[in-house]
Amino acid sequence: MVVYLRKAEATDLVNIMEIIAAARQMLHDKNIPQWQNGEGPNEEQLKQDIVLQQCYVLIVDQQIAGLGILSTSHEPPYEQIKNGQWQQTPGNYSAIHRVALAPTYQGKGLALLLMNLLITTSRLNGCLDIRIDTHPENKTMQQLIQKAGFTYRGDILLPVADGERFAYQLVLT
Repeated sequence: MVVYLRKAEATDLVNIMEIIAAARQMLHDKNIPQWQNGEGPNEEQLKQDIVLQQCYVLIVDQQIAGLGILSTSHEPPYEQIKNGQWQQTPGNYSAIHRVALAPTYQGKGLALLLMNLLITTSRLNGCLDIRIDTHPENKTMQQLIQKAGFTYRGDILLPVADGERFAYQLVLT
């Protein structure tokens, strides 16, 4: 099995949207309000992520198995952390967003591999402070985030319905 991470290209958008749709449905089926009611990743947002070269796809045997966004943009909700605080670090941080794995690739350890590859990419790009958030009811993602080495730092509020999120941070050396 050949597995690697690469930057997404415009021609990947159809596959990416299929993965997002499957993830949105899975969240709905588990009664998790994240990415529901028109909120969450949409085609325009993902097109922009691709243009900005911050969308990465996990390739497994020449097929797109998953995706994740690695953004270095300023994140206003992250500046309003409650019930905790970020570990202070010099320099900028990167944020991982929109992590999703196609259903046929789930349960094979690939989600953790995807997270590790995104962390590695952040480090190779010079960002040692990495942040991520997820909905309080998304226990599966919380476990994955913690398994990847992140520590819960507090709560943030995204400007969407059901925008409460647990915020996590990983500081590399």
